Amino acid sequence: MIISSCKIIKPSGDGGASAYATYQEDLSESLPQYPDFRAVTEDVSTPSSSSAVQPVDTQLDLVQKKTRRKE
Repeated sequence: MIISSCKIIKPSGDGGASAYATYQEDLSESLPQYPDFRAVTEDVSTPSSSSAVQPVDTQLDLVQKKTRRKE
């Protein structure tokens, strides 16, 4: 019985790479759209160093004060 059941199962020869040779699928509608990073970096002007540092320092001071109050 086991030997006869193995003879029944045969791999199909009509599949494989040739069956998918002409397969095409357009996924562009479902993919996220990202802006061109080169265009975005050109649009952003370089901030001056003093104006860029000041807001970060102010924010860090606020975080330190909140942390001290919690302790």
